Amino acid sequence: MKRTKTQLAWLRNSWGSKDARPTVWRVFWSVRKAWLLAIPVAAFGIWEFVSDSPVLGCILISVAWGNIFASVALSTRAVSLWPVFREITHWKRVEDLIRENGE
Repeated sequence: MKRTKTQLAWLRNSWGSKDARPTVWRVFWSVRKAWLLAIPVAAFGIWEFVSDSPVLGCILISVAWGNIFASVALSTRAVSLWPVFREITHWKRVEDLIRENGE
């Protein structure tokens, strides 16, 4: 079965961390597409807060903060659950899947 690009990326990320425990920063950076969007949203929120609509500005800043907070929370959870994930994963099968669907 052909894996999707997301599935293959997840398998490669898992394989790369097989022997070394991931750090919170590394996991946080790997989901940057989720939280990088929060930066322009927060900037627009600050601009709205200062210039025209404090209510809309607060809402946008809150949305951006919530996005970043959720990314940090998920990153710390992924790092704390890594020993269990490492223990139950069949690494030979992960390697085979990467080889089958990889470059």
